[in-house]
Amino acid sequence: MNDIRRSNLSLIEFLFYNKGVGRYPTLFSFNLLRYIICIFTENNHWLPCVCVFIDYLIVGYIMTDWYETNSFGDRVGLLPLLVCFAFLPLIHAISGMRNSLACSLAGLAIYLYLYKRKKVVFFIVLSFIAATVHPVALFTVPFVLLARYNIGKKGIGLVFLLSLSLNRTAQYFSRSSIPYISTIAQKYISYSSETQYWGGNYPLWGVLVLVASFVFLYLFLEKRFRILLWNNEQKTLYNFLIYYMCFILGNIGNYDLVLRPAYLLGFFAPVLTSLLENKIVWRQIHGQVIQLGGKFLCITLCLLTFYIYVWPVVRTFSNTI
Repeated sequence: MNDIRRSNLSLIEFLFYNKGVGRYPTLFSFNLLRYIICIFTENNHWLPCVCVFIDYLIVGYIMTDWYETNSFGDRVGLLPLLVCFAFLPLIHAISGMRNSLACSLAGLAIYLYLYKRKKVVFFIVLSFIAATVHPVALFTVPFVLLARYNIGKKGIGLVFLLSLSLNRTAQYFSRSSIPYISTIAQKYISYSSETQYWGGNYPLWGVLVLVASFVFLYLFLEKRFRILLWNNEQKTLYNFLIYYMCFILGNIGNYDLVLRPAYLLGFFAPVLTSLLENKIVWRQIHGQVIQLGGKFLCITLCLLTFYIYVWPVVRTFSNTI
C-alpha cells in the first residue's frame, strides 16, 4: 500500500501499465480497491476493514433473503451464524482478505444466478470481479455449470475425477504464456504441494466432518423425499453445494485446498443449516433425535472453532495491555 502511494501512478497506469508496484498486476478489481483506499486515506487498516465489511454484508443479504424466500418456515437463528463462522472465521476473513472477499463475491454471483434466477450476465460480471480479487473464485465455475445443467448424481463422480486430475492440469497450465493463467496454476501447485502451510489438525478435520455431514444429510433427505422437498431453484443451489463439497472432500490430503474453498460455504450457511432446521421434514420422518444430534454436532464443532481461532488472539491481546 505504501509503495502504491509513493509511486504516484495514475489509476490507469496502476491498473494497466504497472511494472510490479504493489504486486498482483493481474488482479484488477483488488488493485482498484487498494488504489481507492490509498487515495483517500493513509491508514492501511482500511483495506481489511472494507474487505471484511463486504464479506459479512453479503453474508447478511444471503441469510435474510434465504429465510424470507425458502418456504421452509425456518427463521434466522444461532445455528447458521455458528456454521458461517466455522467455515469462515473472522480471523481468516482478515488474514486471508483477498481469498474471503473473492469467495463472498463468487457466493453472491452463484446465489443470484442459481437461486434468484438472475441473468447470466450478472454471474459473469460478478465472477470476473471475484476472479480478479483472487483466482480461487474460478474453482466455483465448473460446479455452477454442473448444477445449472442438472446432470444429477453423475456430477459427483465427475467432481472426484476433476479433483484427481487437477494437479496434472495445473502442471500443464503453469507453463502458459498468459500471466493470469500461469499464476492460477502455480498457486494451485503451491497450495497442494508438500511444502503447503499447515495450521493444525483440528481446523482441517473440523471442516471435513462438517462438510461430510452436510453431504450425507442432503443425500439422505433427497433419497427420502425425492423431488417433493425442494423447488427447482433450491434443488439447483443444493446441487451446486453438493458438487462443491465433494470437491473439498476430494482434497482430503491438503490443508489449504480444504480450508480455503470452505470459505465459500460460510456464505451458504443458512442454506446448509436448513437441512437441519426444517421442523416439518424431521417431524414427518420421526427424526427429532437425529435433528437434535445434528444440531449438537454443528454447535460443538463451531464452538471449538471459536476457541481454536479466537481465544489465542484474545489472550495475546490481553497480555499486551
